[in-house]
Amino acid sequence: CFSNTPGNTFCRGPNFTPGTFLMESVVDHVAQSLGLEPARVREVNMYQAGDSTPLGQTLQYCHLPQVFSQVKAGADYSARLASVGAFNAQHRWTKQGLALVPQKYLMGRACGYSVAVAVQKDGSVLVHQSGCELGQGLNVKVAQVVAHTLGCSMEDVHVAGVSSNLSQAPTGGSTTSEGNCASALLACRTIHAAMDPLRQIAPLSQGGAPACWPALVSACFQAGLGAQLRAEATFSPSSPAGAGIPEKSPWGPEQYLSYGAACVHVQLEVLTGEIQILHANLVHDGGVSLNPLIDLGQIQGAFVFGLGYHTSEQHQFDPKTGRLESLGTWEYKPPSSLDIPQSLSVHFLKDAPNPLGVLNSKAVGEPPLVLSCAVVFAVREALQAARLETGTDTGPFVLNSPVTPEQLCLKHTFDPKAFSFS
Repeated sequence: CFSNTPGNTFCRGPNFTPGTFLMESVVDHVAQSLGLEPARVREVNMYQAGDSTPLGQTLQYCHLPQVFSQVKAGADYSARLASVGAFNAQHRWTKQGLALVPQKYLMGRACGYSVAVAVQKDGSVLVHQSGCELGQGLNVKVAQVVAHTLGCSMEDVHVAGVSSNLSQAPTGGSTTSEGNCASALLACRTIHAAMDPLRQIAPLSQGGAPACWPALVSACFQAGLGAQLRAEATFSPSSPAGAGIPEKSPWGPEQYLSYGAACVHVQLEVLTGEIQILHANLVHDGGVSLNPLIDLGQIQGAFVFGLGYHTSEQHQFDPKTGRLESLGTWEYKPPSSLDIPQSLSVHFLKDAPNPLGVLNSKAVGEPPLVLSCAVVFAVREALQAARLETGTDTGPFVLNSPVTPEQLCLKHTFDPKAFSFS
């Protein structure tokens, strides 16, 4: 259904995006009430390996301390915090803030996606998978798995458009790529096993080297094995584990958890409420990435997606009818090219394979979105510096999301006597 009105459902990262912001707001409030550095309060209250969540998930492979330490070092947090303090001491109407926030994201097991693979006489490989390519690199990742498992080149693999004839599994939850990759891996192993007898024939091997792909395919068809070069598979809870296919997690209801951390440095124009994001440093626990360049783009995109959610995309409703009034870009402001961080640094957690993920990987779509709440806490630090300088209000205060210029101006109590030219 095509319409000029927005949908009324959550677009990305439901529960986790507002839930993480809510809980981190509690931590921030505790830190301000006690006069402590928020990053330190987060650090001493952080989950450790072996801890259990309220839902009964044992964090057997907990990388929160590692991602927190890596982003802290990468952002040069201590030096940056000192520079923020020095800047604020020298500027009356412009203030800076810095925030360091971690996150954990529960990921379910990516079952139910069917994949069909067919090797053609000319050596090309046609793949039908059951996930919608939405720009998340699903087709490329599936093609990579097929090429790697069969031993052909990426140029030989052609991924067809998705069709509900194969599967009705929904695309979502950030695990569609790994679910289809798991099914592609299972299907290709069936084909690989059918080709093995001819793979060992001496004439196909020159000087002991493996047979080239076109020659191997041709020999298989000549031997009447063409029907065995087609396979369909669906990764399911009963799929045997091993060689890239993970077992069902014995540690709780979810398959695994994704971790990350972000350090965000902002600058606030006190009189107008406008903010600039000077720098953002992110570390994502991606296990062994199926495609680092694709995943890098997903992290950047998800984070900027969340920046709009937390800074400018404000919903306005009619108080009497409940009708949504912010229906277009005149009232509803998604982030633009000038709203993204002036400097954005993204890194993967080093040496952290995921034994509970497909090919030791982890999902990458929605988890980085959650980290965008760090911008709110960085803005809060900047606003707190402005409020402290006026002396009108030095205690903790509530700062809701999104942090629009209007809200930031209302949160600061101006003294008219301060408006003077020196």
